[in-house]
Amino acid sequence: MGNENSSRKNDVVLPENLDKIDDNVYILQSGFNFMNIAEVGLNGLVICTGAGDARKLVYINPPKFTGKNRATLRTIEQEMGAKIEVILQPGDWHHMQLPDAQEMFPDARLYVASTRNVRKQPKIKAKAVVVDRENPVIAELGEDFELIPWLGFTQDSMPWLMTGEKKGANRIEFVVFHKPSSTLFLTDHFFPPKSGKDPFAEPNTGGFKCVDAAHCKQSIDRILGLNATRVVFSHGPRDASVVSVNAETLNAAYDGLLKAHKIEP
Repeated sequence: MGNENSSRKNDVVLPENLDKIDDNVYILQSGFNFMNIAEVGLNGLVICTGAGDARKLVYINPPKFTGKNRATLRTIEQEMGAKIEVILQPGDWHHMQLPDAQEMFPDARLYVASTRNVRKQPKIKAKAVVVDRENPVIAELGEDFELIPWLGFTQDSMPWLMTGEKKGANRIEFVVFHKPSSTLFLTDHFFPPKSGKDPFAEPNTGGFKCVDAAHCKQSIDRILGLNATRVVFSHGPRDASVVSVNAETLNAAYDGLLKAHKIEP
C-alpha cells in the first residue's frame, strides 16, 4: 500500500473539480484521527490575495498532503496564476502537516501560532516564524486579512499525558478573517461540527480552560465586530464545516461558548 501523503504523478484535479467557496477562496480536506479517539477530519483554505504581479496564495491550516491534495494545490496555482507564498498555521495543536507543507513549498514563508508547533515538528525550526500571541500581525498578508488572538485560556483542562505542557501553559490560537469574502476561519475553540446539527453546539471545554474571562470576552467582541457572513471550521465534514452566518448566529454561538465555560455573557 502507498503512503497516503505520497504524491503520485497520475493524480490530476481538473479546474472544474476544485472546491471553490468564494472568489479566490478554495477549501481542501483530508481525514484526520485525533489521538485514535475520533475521526474529525482536517480542513484548510487556499486564498489568493493581491493584484497583478503581486498576487500570491496563502495556505491556511494545511490538511494532509495526499496525492489528491497535492494535485489540487498545483491546479489552484495554475488557475490563479500565483504561487503559494505564505503558509499559516493558526493553532498550537495543529502541527503534523507542517513538514510536508515546507517540503512542497520550500520558498514559502511559514507562520505558526506557537513554539509548541515547532517543538512538535523540529524539522520546521529553521524556517518557522512564531506569530506574536497578543498582536498576531503578518505583513505579507496585506490588508485583506485580520488575525484575532483567542486569549484567556490554558491547556489545564487536559491531562499532562495528553499535552506534555507545564501547568498554566497558554492555549494559543488565532481566528483568521478574510475581508473580501467575509470568511472567518476557526481552529479549535469549538468542537468539530456534525452534519445536520447546530455547528456551534459544542464549545471545546475539553481542550480549553478559561482563566481570564475579561480577555476571552475581548477576543469575542473583536470577532463579532468583524461582521463575518461565513465560518469555516478546521475540522468536520464538508457539509457541516462551511457555514453561512450573521450577527445573530455568531452572538448566540459565543454566548453559548461563554456559558459552557461557566462565564456570564
